[in-house]
Amino acid sequence: TAAYAVFAGFTIVATVDWLLGTLDLPFVESWGILALTMFACGMVYTMFNDLFGRWAMLPTWGLMILLGNPSSGGVVAWPFLPQWLAVIGGWLPPGASVNAQHTAVYFPGHQRAWPFLVLLGWAALGIGV
Repeated sequence: TAAYAVFAGFTIVATVDWLLGTLDLPFVESWGILALTMFACGMVYTMFNDLFGRWAMLPTWGLMILLGNPSSGGVVAWPFLPQWLAVIGGWLPPGASVNAQHTAVYFPGHQRAWPFLVLLGWAALGIGV
């Protein structure tokens, strides 16, 4: 899972930055953020797979997509979300990833530890279970 996450993170950042030229990303930092996000999400799926077997995709989808994406602050900033979504957004991997990537792109050199601690926490939880 770690190897896939590192490779996929590199592929996404290289495609967005070099191939498409969409954004001028801080390459290494964005690569690390994406790789850590994918690893954390993979470990959450692995945790649910150990707990629920073949039904693991349902709680993973519910947590990461159904709950995580709307609360991430990626499309609608946290101050404009309903309060309960804004509160949980920073505690889930999609929200932590958006937060870290936003800071990396718009405020270089001012990255905070919180999003990385959230991602590492979810990865540790998945590994622990």
